[in-house]
Amino acid sequence: MGFFGGGASVDLASPPAIGNTTPNTGAFTTLSFAPANNTTGFSNTSNSLTGSNAQSLINFAQTWNTTGTPTGLKFNITDTASNSASLIFDFQIGGTSRLSLRKDGRLSGAGTYSVLRSSGFEAHDGASILYFVNPFSGNVGIYTSASIQWGSSAAPSNNQGDIKIIRDTTGVLALQNGVNSQSLRLYNTFTDASNYERGFMRWATNVLEIGAEAAGTGTQRTLSFLGGSNNAAISFTANSLCAIFGNNANTFYKIIQLEAGLRYTGNDAGLFRNAAGVVEVNNGTAGTFRDLIVRNFRMSAPTGVPTANNSTGTEGSIRWDADYIYICTATNTWKRVAIATG
Repeated sequence: MGFFGGGASVDLASPPAIGNTTPNTGAFTTLSFAPANNTTGFSNTSNSLTGSNAQSLINFAQTWNTTGTPTGLKFNITDTASNSASLIFDFQIGGTSRLSLRKDGRLSGAGTYSVLRSSGFEAHDGASILYFVNPFSGNVGIYTSASIQWGSSAAPSNNQGDIKIIRDTTGVLALQNGVNSQSLRLYNTFTDASNYERGFMRWATNVLEIGAEAAGTGTQRTLSFLGGSNNAAISFTANSLCAIFGNNANTFYKIIQLEAGLRYTGNDAGLFRNAAGVVEVNNGTAGTFRDLIVRNFRMSAPTGVPTANNSTGTEGSIRWDADYIYICTATNTWKRVAIATG
């Protein structure tokens, strides 16, 4: 076994006296040595294990029963000058590094892929940092196209997670997984998977859905889209469009503005704007009228009650006063019916 630089060796089974040692006992009491400069201080390069042998290359044992603060293994290197990548230790298998500690405190495993340093933990690809965790600032960073993934097994380690959060581009966060549609849930309450109240945004059969849902003991909550300073909102209850609110709750603040109209299923009837101040019930074509059926019909006090049968009027107009109901049967042509009393 080569022990010192320069070719010197020691028979550990029957050692001679070296410095402050007890010779010929097979055990050292204290061993201090100072190898020559620019030589290897301790070397064992010829030892092998064969068969079923499993002895340790180095085996230290010590009992600690002290009020002091001992150190089991200590290296103290005076770094007057050395390369910045110099290593305090380097554990290798077959000549390939598995765990090393640089002089600046960076601990690397499996080559250059992971690093533990004074500022936290970093993972490298050999050229740049992929992600880092800084326990002092609380920051977690991810670089390049790396993602945060979740899966039902160990699959995320192979980039096969079913949920992936990535950076799409500058200032853009994305939830994506190839051609698989994604969903996002925001809970109001959660007892278990069968009792909850939550909102959602999801893709369902190529349709983007935004809504609120509940299950079990949960209550279906209102969904609102708020405007500036929360002064206007479109709200949906469990079954219908609720209202458009203003500064005061339940106050109708602004009406819905339509480019064309409201059309019903089947496209054969709806409410449409015919002209300024004119709304029709038609099939989408002005003048192609449809029926309007109501249980009770109420008209506010009209203006422009005709004073003669040829007063200005548009066909179909209806007016009334205390004594008559007036109907314009043709342009500027009026007829009236007396209103009976009692």
